[in-house]
Amino acid sequence: MQKQSQIDKNFSYSNNIILELKKKFQPKPHLVIAKPMTYAVTDVKMSEYAIDSINKVRLDNGKNPISHDSRAYDLALARAKDMYKYDYLDHKNPHTGTCSNNLKSEFGFDQKEGLVENAAIYNVQQDLAGPPVTDIIDAWMKSTGHKYNLLYYDHKSGGFACYGRYCVFLGVSDGGYTGSTSTECHTAKEGERFFAKLANCSDQKMLDYESLQKQFKEIRMEYEKIPSVTHSEIEYLKAKAVHDDLDDLRKKLESFEC
Repeated sequence: MQKQSQIDKNFSYSNNIILELKKKFQPKPHLVIAKPMTYAVTDVKMSEYAIDSINKVRLDNGKNPISHDSRAYDLALARAKDMYKYDYLDHKNPHTGTCSNNLKSEFGFDQKEGLVENAAIYNVQQDLAGPPVTDIIDAWMKSTGHKYNLLYYDHKSGGFACYGRYCVFLGVSDGGYTGSTSTECHTAKEGERFFAKLANCSDQKMLDYESLQKQFKEIRMEYEKIPSVTHSEIEYLKAKAVHDDLDDLRKKLESFEC
């Protein structure tokens, strides 16, 4: 008689959300030799599969599909390797200060292209054919910040990679969330605090927030083009008007409540 066994896969996410996922399987009737745990490393094909899976979720939520970006895959793999090497789970390396945003030029991204990262770590007790991509995406969809990134309206492309149990998704858009060309790094704790106020928002409220952020981003990108020194009163007044609009929208975003 075959005995039923169980794999427990525990996921830890960058905002300290832990999801326990259990799957049952029937082992083969012959003797099974125990092997040490190994962790599969994703390749481009796996990344393309992940983006296809993300697109299904995006389409189910009324968002445009994104294309697979080989640059994003390469950088996501580099980020996963970095987390494995330094043994951390965060959007910023606590030892070197590196992050996706300040590494992007090394991987062929323009300054105006913004990258937003999801990160996860998975644990298994037996060998897997590959990382549980759809389980990771499903768990991200249960986290406000990670879900927002997967469904971000302005993403045009993305990449996914895993190394040594660490998995990373990078969404690519012009200007990221804010329209800024800054290469500043942010930690997972900062992201958690940022999205905490949106945790209980209804779908309509999230659309309202997205609309405000879209306006902010468009004006921020316009503001980024204004010269630091104006040469006429007209230029000054135009710059001031854009600045005032930007400041007004910033206050609305900061005070937004569900």
